[in-house]
Amino acid sequence: MPPEEPHVLVALWLEAAGDSLTCHGERVFPKGGQLKVSWYTAIDVPPEGYEAVLNGVVFAYEDSVRQIIKVDRFCPTRVGDQWQWRDHAGPCGLMIVLVLPPRHALVAWNPPAVEAKRFLDRVAVFWLLYPESPTRTDVSVSWSIAASSDTPDTQVESLNRAFSLARKRERPTDYDVALSFAGEDRTYVEEVARALTAAGVKVFYDKLEEADLWGKNLYTHLSDVYSQRARFTVMFISRWYAQKQWTNFEREAAQAKAFGESREYILPARFDDTEVPGILSTTSYVSIRERPPEEFARLILKKLEASSL
Repeated sequence: MPPEEPHVLVALWLEAAGDSLTCHGERVFPKGGQLKVSWYTAIDVPPEGYEAVLNGVVFAYEDSVRQIIKVDRFCPTRVGDQWQWRDHAGPCGLMIVLVLPPRHALVAWNPPAVEAKRFLDRVAVFWLLYPESPTRTDVSVSWSIAASSDTPDTQVESLNRAFSLARKRERPTDYDVALSFAGEDRTYVEEVARALTAAGVKVFYDKLEEADLWGKNLYTHLSDVYSQRARFTVMFISRWYAQKQWTNFEREAAQAKAFGESREYILPARFDDTEVPGILSTTSYVSIRERPPEEFARLILKKLEASSL
């Protein structure tokens, strides 16, 4: 892969102590208009002519570096349950690197990062942010972290999948997949939602949206989700599904979107052979009568990764 070429690089090394966060790092300035930064290099095999930044999480091409300033204490801003870094970006952009504390995971972010990788016993991620205009050079990134028992490799796989899926969404508020189901089938669907979320998928599942749904006009909101804001709708068909008022409403909203799509949008999953209006007998479906929810979630992941907007 070619090197990244930002105007300035900021690398932050995070340590967690309860709810508090300490941070030190380095700021790298270019000799000319931009740096050359290698993100894809193993720490034990540094590229020739490059020097290590922040213990080797990245390497900067020596001839592009004017100065590296070490900072004993950086101070990201606390905003609610998230941390924020605000900075100025040059015309070539600002590269921000985070090295997470050991046994911690990145659980929320804005905007999506470019990529994650394992670094020693930690996870590292980076963003490349550009100014909105010559007169509006402020950029920012926000994130939250949480203790995690997952291995760094597992976290990296999940994060890179999440970043990739986020780049395919038309709007930040969109979902990778919306789940439409009857309450009687919730036990199975909740396991699917949990597995998808853990894999980095943005899922519309009502229990994950309780705070957001609180007080909203559900008729308007659900219509918007199933007809506009999901990349796919997984329809969990059962005898209960066909009898419910809300599932029929969700189905009709999803079918309205499917009618105008040039590719498949509704992904039927059957607990039984119940007929549902608008789902033709010739439509390919997946039987989940005896399929474990984790296995079905992996199938949804394959569908998401194989598709493109």
